[in-house]
Amino acid sequence: MLRICPSYQRHPQLPGIVIYRVYTQDFSGNWLITEDFSYCIRDIVLSIISTSHSPIEPNETDSVAVITSLIESSGAMQAILSYSTDAMASWTNLTMLSSGNNWTGVIPAQPLRTAVYYVVYIQDFAFNWGTSSLTIYTVGDIVPPIIELNRSPRAPSHLEPVNVISNITDSNTVVSVILSHSIDSGSSWVNSTMDFIGSQWNGTILGYPTGVIVHYLIYAEDALTNQGYTPIVSYEVSDSTTPSIDIIPIQNNQSYMKDIQISTLIEDNSTINQVILSYSTNDGISWLNATMTNSGAEYTSTISGQPLGTTVRYKVYAEDGVGNWGISEEDSYDVIDDIDPLISVETLINIPQETVAIVNATINDASGVMHAVLSYSINNGITWTNVTMINVSEVWTGTISGQPLGTTVRYKVYAEDGVGNWGISEEDSYDVIDDIDPLISVETLINIPQETVAIVNATINDASGVMHAVLSYSINNGITWTNVTMINVSEVSFGSIGL
Repeated sequence: MLRICPSYQRHPQLPGIVIYRVYTQDFSGNWLITEDFSYCIRDIVLSIISTSHSPIEPNETDSVAVITSLIESSGAMQAILSYSTDAMASWTNLTMLSSGNNWTGVIPAQPLRTAVYYVVYIQDFAFNWGTSSLTIYTVGDIVPPIIELNRSPRAPSHLEPVNVISNITDSNTVVSVILSHSIDSGSSWVNSTMDFIGSQWNGTILGYPTGVIVHYLIYAEDALTNQGYTPIVSYEVSDSTTPSIDIIPIQNNQSYMKDIQISTLIEDNSTINQVILSYSTNDGISWLNATMTNSGAEYTSTISGQPLGTTVRYKVYAEDGVGNWGISEEDSYDVIDDIDPLISVETLINIPQETVAIVNATINDASGVMHAVLSYSINNGITWTNVTMINVSEVWTGTISGQPLGTTVRYKVYAEDGVGNWGISEEDSYDVIDDIDPLISVETLINIPQETVAIVNATINDASGVMHAVLSYSINNGITWTNVTMINVSEVSFGSIGL
């Protein structure tokens, strides 16, 4: 009988069937070999499991790969990944895929802040089950806010504010949005908090002068302190604004043939290159242009005098330093007759007493003369007498009745034209004079005796009075004459003729 000593040891064997035999030799050197014997070594050792997951800190968009490494003498037959997302109230099982000694399973992406529990079960070919330790991870947010950027207007003009509009997407709450801009190529920045209005974030960049280049970007931070920002965007403030033109109002009615000055105020972000006054006298069929000149605060130009009844339409164009053209609203005025009739009156000098004076006047007016009035005064302007004048061959005539000697007659002419304008001439005057010879009535002498002094009596009448009287006689049939001063006795002048 064969007996194995209790102290006999053998190396551990892998699970399976062990076949053995015994060899023995006697003292004579003979060998004896037994028949083969066998026994089965069973695998009762659980698999050694090591698990990990990637990424270590997943966010809500990440699927998580669970990788299991194992040491198993008999090899693994299958692996199960079991995970729970409801605090282990329920579990979801996934069959893992093998690659060498590694088994891999994928847990789908889970919502933000989800606590995911998982464990791995592995079965070897001896039907032994091994279980990994329980592992937990929480779905975090490491994705910064996604920022879409826009602005209005796209090309701002001088001093025009810019509204920056942003759509921001984040799985968490966006807690802060900052609009930052620079006008010195990034040397310094101005920050302002944007406001959430409706479904967008809004911020404003103040208006800057023409030519300024503005750089700007947006920072956004969510509730988990993830920060996102846009690339730096820039724009240049341009002058796209046309000049502002304000024509200084004038009266709607202007005199015929009178030059009219048009003035305008012009404002622009740039300099003003040129200003043009454009006007039409034929209802816009054609236009005349005139360059306006800068006279300090205003630009001025002149529209030449136009005939009576013309309607003048006008407007102003202005070009600034960058080529923007502005145009004013159209304005107009009517050319009317607001000029009094022009009256030229014939001057009268020394009209005889009681003689009717005829006054002639030449009257000119674009609207024609409706009527004319001769007005005169014989009492130094205390009262006036009006006489309607008549038109005879374009000369208006009126009469002043005869006046007494010594009267001073003041006179003037009024005239009304076809549109109601009244004109008045300069005042003139004349004196009523005595141009009538004295009326002499001489007493007739008949048959005067010789050597007798003849007394000649004469009655002399004159409105101006008699200054002196001369008796003139001839004794040689008019060849020579002798003059004798007469004397006035009781309004009778007499003189004597000597013998």
